[in-house]
Amino acid sequence: MTRSILALIITIISFTQLHAAAISCTAGKSGSFPCKSVTQQSQVPLGRFNTHPQSASNLWGYVDPDDNREYAVIGLSNGTGVVDVTNPTNPRVVGVVPGLQSAWREVKVYSVHNNKTKKWDAYAYISTEAVGGGLQVIDLTQLPKRVSLAFADHEISTAHTLFVSNIDFSTGQPLPGLTPTLYMEGTNYRAGSNQAGLVAYSLKNPRNPKIIGRYTETYVHDVYVETFSGGRAKQCAGHDPCEVVFAWTGGDFRTIDFTDKSSPRVLGTLVYPNLGYAHSGWISPDKNYLFNNDELDEIDSDARTRI
Repeated sequence: MTRSILALIITIISFTQLHAAAISCTAGKSGSFPCKSVTQQSQVPLGRFNTHPQSASNLWGYVDPDDNREYAVIGLSNGTGVVDVTNPTNPRVVGVVPGLQSAWREVKVYSVHNNKTKKWDAYAYISTEAVGGGLQVIDLTQLPKRVSLAFADHEISTAHTLFVSNIDFSTGQPLPGLTPTLYMEGTNYRAGSNQAGLVAYSLKNPRNPKIIGRYTETYVHDVYVETFSGGRAKQCAGHDPCEVVFAWTGGDFRTIDFTDKSSPRVLGTLVYPNLGYAHSGWISPDKNYLFNNDELDEIDSDARTRI
């Protein structure tokens, strides 16, 4: 996530007054914030969370397909908050799952159909840079009444961020014929190391993920994962379909064939001109282009931010 977006999220969550009605964008302002064709529906201050967090760092949206209620799952400095935003002008804090104190907490949501109950189960996966925080799995199946901690894995101690592959990001549900995998980046998996790269978890049991692969040649700051097939998979040494991890390491950008979780293979490494810090990115809908975000290019090269 870029610093500007992160700062905006923190500012919105940290605002100290909750507006009960929408505020239209007028003369380039919606409440306290500059705007263009956007109406501010409401604001949830940090004081609304009963754990009294000092800040917030990340959020992810989730819509429950069983009742179409919409939620924001928010990384707080001392846990993870879940807010029902089905009525956007009157959001309701459902609850907070406590976590170790940290300025950074990342959230992703995975939704899987339960054949026994004929309903959809959902879980939020939480990473944090707090030492000993590990991976938290939050059970969202009891919404809209409550949320709870389903599982905590401490095989890793810390992680910067995380990503779930092979899902529809608008629903969190698996893509047809593909197997979702949870990736955690910036982990300190190796003893005594803060730069042990990338860890892959199986989501076969989504309540209790298990490590099935590691890439430890370098620190990995963030990833985007895409599955290619046919001619697009020809570089993947017989893997078709091929699950490719696009990895931003800070110092370079790498493509990794991660189809065989026990034996990931680097397909290529790129160091682009005026590299400040290779941070993150996203793929185009046709899968032909990758958009790269550099966190420090405008600082190190005295130029405007570029994509």
